[in-house]
Order: sequence, then C-alpha cells, then structure tokens
Amino acid sequence: MAGDHAGLARAWRILTNIHFASCAYSDATMSAERMIEEARLAGDRPMELRALPALATCAQLGPTPVPEAIAIVEGVLAELEGDRKAEAYTQRALANLEAMRGRFDEARALYQASRATLDDLGWRFDAALTSAIASGPVELIAGDLVAAERELRRDHDALSAMGERNYISTTKAFLAEALYRQGRDEEALAMTLESEAIAADDDVATQYLWRSVRAKVVARAGDHAAAEQLSRAAIAIIEDTQDPDSQGYAWVDFAQVLQMAGRKDDAVEAARTAQARFRTKGNVESEGRARALAERVEAEVAT
Repeated sequence: MAGDHAGLARAWRILTNIHFASCAYSDATMSAERMIEEARLAGDRPMELRALPALATCAQLGPTPVPEAIAIVEGVLAELEGDRKAEAYTQRALANLEAMRGRFDEARALYQASRATLDDLGWRFDAALTSAIASGPVELIAGDLVAAERELRRDHDALSAMGERNYISTTKAFLAEALYRQGRDEEALAMTLESEAIAADDDVATQYLWRSVRAKVVARAGDHAAAEQLSRAAIAIIEDTQDPDSQGYAWVDFAQVLQMAGRKDDAVEAARTAQARFRTKGNVESEGRARALAERVEAEVAT
C-alpha cells in the first residue's frame, strides 16, 4: 500500500528480476532505481545493497555505451561502502566492460578478485556463476579459448555437483561456444543439446545462445538450411531485447553461417549489422572482429 516503502522495494525487486530474464535492461535500470529509492525511504540498507549491483549489471548488458557504463559501475562501487559481496557482483560487470575496450589484464584481475571474494565469504554458488557472467565472456572476447574453457568447465562441474538446473544452462551454452571455436564440434553440439534440455522458456539469453552456437556447428557439418533456420531463430529471440551486444554476437554467428553456405554478399551484410550493434555499445574489440570478418568475406567475393 502507499507508504509501505519496504513492500514497494520488494515489489520493484521482483519487477527488476523479470526485466533481467527478458534482457530488458533499460527497463530493469528504471525498476532497480525505484527499488533503491524505496529501500532508502524504508531505511533498508541490505535491500539497497542488493539493488546497487543490479544498476552495474544493467549498465554492462544494456544499451549504455561502454565509457558511460564504466562511469556508472565505478559510481556504484563508490556507494557500496566496503560491502564485499556487493563489490564482487559489481566487479564482474566492470570486468566485462574493460574487456570490451581491450583492457584484458584489468578485466582478468577484476573477475579473479570477484571469484576470490565470493569463495572467501563462502558463497560457493555465486562464485560458480563467475564464468557465465564474467570470466567466460571476457576470455572469449580476448580470444583465449583455452582459458575460456577452463573457466567455464570449472563452474560447469561445480554447478553440476550442486545439482543446479537453472544457471548451468547458460554456462553450458557459453562452453559450447568455446568448444566450437576450438573445432570440437561434437562436444559443442552435445553441450547445446544439454543447454536446450534444461533452459527455461523465458531465459532469453540462453535460448538465443544455444541456437546461435548450434547453427554454426550444423553449418560446418553441411546442413546449411537447418543452420540458417537456427540462426534466424536466435536473432529473432535476441532482437526483441535491450541488449545490443548479444545482438551483435547473434549477427556475427549468422554471418558465419551464411559464409559457410557460400552466400557471401548476405554474409557481409550480416557482419556489418553486427559491427553496427557493437559500435552502438562501444564494444571496440568485438566491433573490430566483426569488421575483419566482413572484410575477409568481401575479399572472397572479389577473388
């Protein structure tokens, strides 16, 4: 009811989580801000500390350009007043943003510090989410596939040992990407099947990701029609979000699928679309790789 600030804070927290699941990060930012406001009016500092890292995550994953997003995340860190768990969550967002601008040493130091803090505090489950949230994506951006697999495999096995059946679907999808990029297609395909089997229908990020990876595996096996269908389905899922970075990756994967099918002009167009999405976010590392892909395919067309 009106004036029940603690109740309103909890209500805004629920809405924030709903927006997160659908990758509606601009909407999640607004609801997290309302959650913080109501928590402060209620004098509920623990609730406020739950919401502040959400602002950092929204800045990382949503359409906020990288330089502005980094400023937001650093502002959140300054407000946390030494709360180690909240700082660890926030460091993961900053690790991703640093990787997007090519500062991989800083990114690695951040995700390693985050994991170490969560382990030290005894938050084993939260620590085991590090690779799907930060270290896996960071190493994939860096192109260190061995490190990406190592990080993802460790957390995958830890979550499996816990009997976890929710977040592990995302870890499996990222692990499939690391395996595919190492040429281990059978393992990658198996991992996408496992991800598909347990991913929640409303887990937008995972639903797009396993399809996008499997499309490349299927394309490399020569079934170009099935690969295109999967890739288009992945794009349709992620396009209806406020996540330009993931949209960029879906378009890169589609470009590769089209390239393998011999549809070079369409592949260039898809790669340029990916490049534009990464540019919108300010992910200069992935934008550069999308540009290089477009240029490689253009060179194939010219020969």
